[in-house]
Amino acid sequence: MNQHKEVLAISNFRRLLAARTISNFGNGMAPTALAFSILAMPNGDATTLSLVLTASAIPLVLMLPIGGVISDRRGRAFMISTMDIVLSLVVFAQAYLFTLSQPPIAALVVLAASAGVLNALWYPAYPGLPADLVDDSHLQTANSYISFGSNAATIFGAAAGGWLVHTFGGSLALAVDAVTFLIAGLIVWTLRHTSSKSESKESVITELRLGWQVFWSYKWVVVVVGVFSLIVMCLRATEGVLGPLVARDHFEGAVSWSQVTTTEGIGLLVGFALIMVAATLRGVFAFSQQYLGEKLSQSVAYVIRNAIYDRGSDNPLSEGATPLLRAARAADNESVKLLLDHGALVDLPNSRGHTPLLAVAGKIGRAHV
Repeated sequence: MNQHKEVLAISNFRRLLAARTISNFGNGMAPTALAFSILAMPNGDATTLSLVLTASAIPLVLMLPIGGVISDRRGRAFMISTMDIVLSLVVFAQAYLFTLSQPPIAALVVLAASAGVLNALWYPAYPGLPADLVDDSHLQTANSYISFGSNAATIFGAAAGGWLVHTFGGSLALAVDAVTFLIAGLIVWTLRHTSSKSESKESVITELRLGWQVFWSYKWVVVVVGVFSLIVMCLRATEGVLGPLVARDHFEGAVSWSQVTTTEGIGLLVGFALIMVAATLRGVFAFSQQYLGEKLSQSVAYVIRNAIYDRGSDNPLSEGATPLLRAARAADNESVKLLLDHGALVDLPNSRGHTPLLAVAGKIGRAHV
């Protein structure tokens, strides 16, 4: 309980929590508002909706690696706040276009592509920002508060979005979404002094090449990303196009679809609560212990536990923390020995320049190995 009070006592964290909650309220509205605004156009159909969504997705995927490099150089809070503020202008422009009797499809595509680029610059910067505001021992609690607030706000946003679209039209719902982006961006702007900038002397191209080499060297990560990408592709087709189309043609339009998305959000919130209850992952530990042996099972439990809960300041996929670095930071001697026995590199740094050797030397984290 004291840890919860300590986290909430940090004013900078409270600002971030407020910003994410406000922004996700708008994010809950946006999919319903955009889909039904396009379908309500005189020439709006599934093809038009797919075109706009694809225009956003392609630059998002292509620009994500560049976004990671730029966020390191400019500072996380600066990138997040700037992208939110600029994105609010893009969404305001979308809202305006839908007030016209015949919104130009080309303009909608350009705005969607712009939103994709801005999101690609936003996403890599966010995972490390909570770690800039709270210390390692409070990070899991801080992330829990942010996840809960974001999921709850998305639920209420989805419900409110359906009502707004049904009652006043999608343009007003998009305008509300734009306001939430603007407010969130202005709040995070006040945190830009908390994020340090990378002093890397390498060029952007060099860092992209090195990042790709590290990514490709972890085959399990490549497989996970590939499979998850396929899942996301199917979900985008179902939730972005097919669902709104069916709701418009066979049910009550935006109201019906918002009920679906709200229920999905509630399921996510319940799932998050269940994960928190099962934080020790006793079942996984027992299974791995039975089939893999005690020492290996401890390593498996450690890796899985840290893949779900960020116990340190590094997000393994966004900041490049290796299992050895995370084990060293946590002073998990048995996992360190196991990983070293299997050839883990002691001098492989994450994006902050932290290596397992530094962790063992006590320069970072809490290792006493």
